[in-house]
Amino acid sequence: MIEVDLRAAAYELVREGAVAKSRRRGAYTVLMSKNLAAQLDAARAPGEDMSDVILRLAKEAKTPAKPYPSR
Repeated sequence: MIEVDLRAAAYELVREGAVAKSRRRGAYTVLMSKNLAAQLDAARAPGEDMSDVILRLAKEAKTPAKPYPSR
């Protein structure tokens, strides 16, 4: 397990896969599996923190795929 700091909005999205260790001023320190942390780290863009990665991936998952253009 790896300790990660997340903002509240990101924690709500991953709370089934992470264990809250502490909470302070809207930020959570959580324990998550090394595998999950590695997958999130691989999806991270330069300068993006873990909360930003989680929120971006959730937004991308909700966005419907664009259909092929009709001819």
